[in-house]
Amino acid sequence: MTVLSINNLQVSYGMDSHIVKGVSFDVEKSKTTCLVGESGSGKSMIANAVMDLLPSKKLRITGGDIRYHDQTLVGRPARDIRAIRGRSISMIFQDPMSALNPVRGIRTQFDEVFSSHNIEPEQGRRARMLELLELARLPNPPRILDAYPFELSGGQRQRVMISMAMALNPDVLIADEPTTALDVTTQAQILGLIRDLQRDFGTAVLFITHDFGVVAQIADDVVVLRHGEVVEHGQAAHLLKNAENDYTRELISAIPNWHPRHATPEAPALVNAVDVVKTFHTKSGEVKALDRVSLRAKRGRQLASLGKADRESRRLQNALWVWKRRMRAPS
Repeated sequence: MTVLSINNLQVSYGMDSHIVKGVSFDVEKSKTTCLVGESGSGKSMIANAVMDLLPSKKLRITGGDIRYHDQTLVGRPARDIRAIRGRSISMIFQDPMSALNPVRGIRTQFDEVFSSHNIEPEQGRRARMLELLELARLPNPPRILDAYPFELSGGQRQRVMISMAMALNPDVLIADEPTTALDVTTQAQILGLIRDLQRDFGTAVLFITHDFGVVAQIADDVVVLRHGEVVEHGQAAHLLKNAENDYTRELISAIPNWHPRHATPEAPALVNAVDVVKTFHTKSGEVKALDRVSLRAKRGRQLASLGKADRESRRLQNALWVWKRRMRAPS
């Protein structure tokens, strides 16, 4: 069953510059449609048009239609769109630190989701929030609910955003590159979470990405965009193996392989860190961010530092940055 339908959509900047050029596709109940393309292809502009959140007054829908079930969304009064947005069609944004208010607690921002639609009685909201955070596999939901965004890791903030987006059991979930800034293990967890929520609630998902590796994991249908136009559209299983368009094949060929490259010859070390220790003092006690870390960066070679993107690894990155600045500073 088609839940969201994009019909010959055109989005323009001013009078002459067309950003989205006659795009058409459907999003089906309980299925994931992936909108794929390079930066500037118009993917996010389509999502913003659906949500009536185009980022500039000069950007406007100049043709086509967007339909939610049998309702047209184009040209509807702002009051009607607000009633649909967040309740029937919800969105996960690419950068949760931009979408979340940094000076307001998670509970306060969660509460706005319910109060704006008058769905959940105030006395039952906390229990519902905790339930949603638990569904998002967040550790210690009461602590998360009382935290501020800056106190959470990138993966935790993204899970909070997913919880808020799913709070009112929307029919359509739009995910705008929600895993771009996450490490691969957290990315896999977020993709798994979206799949599980979709299975449990029958949600139709419009997933925006530039990564065909992600497409291969989650997509039922794929729409490939370039310069605001659809260049290929089909079922994921068929398109991944039998892409007809050169641009689609180029995107698929860019999926990283796991064969290590040939190492460059040995070279002298330019940076040599030995048994570096760094601790931080917080309200909850002492945190050891670095514990006897040693590394060596050699001329002409690349040193990769891998780790899970949680608060401890961010402290590691920050400590290494401070240490590097000190190494560069004149004595």
